[in-house]
Amino acid sequence: MKQSKLIFSAFASIMICNLNAMQTDKKPLQKIVFFRGMSTLGKGELCREIVRQGSGWQLVNDDDCTMEVELAMCQKQFPEEYATIAQSIAPENLFHAIKRIEVFYKPETSEEQKRAVRAAIARIRFINNKPGIYQKEERHREIKNLIKDRIHAALKNNYHVVNDSWVLTQADFAEFAQYDIIRTYYYIPLDLLITSLINTNRETLKTHNLKNRRSFWHILNSFDRLLSKGGGEQKPLDSISRENFLEALARIEKNLPKTAPEFRQFTHQEMTTQELDERRKKYLANIGTNKGMHLYPDLSYDIIIKKTSPSDDPGIQAQKLLKHVEAKAHS
Repeated sequence: MKQSKLIFSAFASIMICNLNAMQTDKKPLQKIVFFRGMSTLGKGELCREIVRQGSGWQLVNDDDCTMEVELAMCQKQFPEEYATIAQSIAPENLFHAIKRIEVFYKPETSEEQKRAVRAAIARIRFINNKPGIYQKEERHREIKNLIKDRIHAALKNNYHVVNDSWVLTQADFAEFAQYDIIRTYYYIPLDLLITSLINTNRETLKTHNLKNRRSFWHILNSFDRLLSKGGGEQKPLDSISRENFLEALARIEKNLPKTAPEFRQFTHQEMTTQELDERRKKYLANIGTNKGMHLYPDLSYDIIIKKTSPSDDPGIQAQKLLKHVEAKAHS
């Protein structure tokens, strides 16, 4: 009997060891949604809905990480100037005041304080423009590292992650290859995107919150990435006729800061009418004798969401996306 027990115990130990090995090799249960799309589309709002509706999700937002790193660098290098600016500018508008000179003062700010803020911003920009100060590569590396650290921290705490992503590249995704990655793209036709941008910037002026301010320069850069087959053999995402495209560019020109008084202060990273005209010529050369252009995803995506209206309910879209993510995870 004793011998039988020993044999059984040995057999049980082997089984347990093999089971532990299998569990070690098993893919982690957490999922990562890398979420990309055209600027001004409302990706951040949709990501927040995923966190709200899903079970155990955490958002890592590239815009928030970018602002955090940029402001921390500025505060370290220019403590006195930063303190002067922070006294008269709301926290959500600090980044835009310092980096973009788009300033919304607190209502109680005096003229003397405004002069002090303008002088502080001018000093920061003057020194930052000198060689060796805040090199772009250094800032980008710090931002990327912070995003990765936030993702790793969420995964370590057993959260699924949704990343409103424009900083990380395909090569960076490989760092998380042991997890279930779902690459998702959010798309809206150009004419609807322009409507969304105009509405967003009007809301920015109404609420005095610059965090969501966007530019036509941003959305045309997003559009440019759809003009080449970056996603390999994927089928066209959409197409746009020559006529509709020229109408869209005419709407953009009508709402640039120089031609639309309501947006006159939004000049940072925004095109002039001359720059828009140069882009128009480039696009027409791309179209050539064709009736329009095909648009392709810039990468290979697992899920593509097409927004059909600027007012589409992000809550309903989040529900659909979560179902797609679950279906893919079990496929």
